[in-house]
Amino acid sequence: MAGFSSSAGPICDSSKGKELAIDYDEDVPFQPHVLVVDDEYIFRELHKSKFEKHSCIVTTVNDGSQALEVLGIGDGKKGSGIDTHSRTVDLVVCTNDCMLPGMSGYELLVKMKKSPTTKDVPVVFVSTSDQDRINECMEAGAVDFILKPLKSADVENLVKLVTDVRGR
Repeated sequence: MAGFSSSAGPICDSSKGKELAIDYDEDVPFQPHVLVVDDEYIFRELHKSKFEKHSCIVTTVNDGSQALEVLGIGDGKKGSGIDTHSRTVDLVVCTNDCMLPGMSGYELLVKMKKSPTTKDVPVVFVSTSDQDRINECMEAGAVDFILKPLKSADVENLVKLVTDVRGR
């Protein structure tokens, strides 16, 4: 499972080639699943840490192709070994300062909005981009564009947004 990290532990038992079923219990508090997409390791880990402090399950990837695989809409060429359909992604937090390997954050957003399975997943950009890039992403369907660095208050607001959307 190179390139993938999840705070929920293994999603697929690759040693046996079996998918692991995840049971959801209504009595257990909702834990949003956040997908962090950033080409810089330090920012992936920083964002992961901030969301985990708010009881989120966090998966990190370093490029748009891996993000598409986690979302279940990739081309399958990466051979990630991850069971992409075990856990619904509730929020995508993506960098847009630079080109992610293979595609920009904007291109990832456009692909997500074209897919019936991911068109309603909120996408938030964390960036230092200029106003034109911000406008482009918002027009394409991003729910927010937060200037770096991501603050604790930003994370709280995003977790509340996802929790409200899920009705929990």
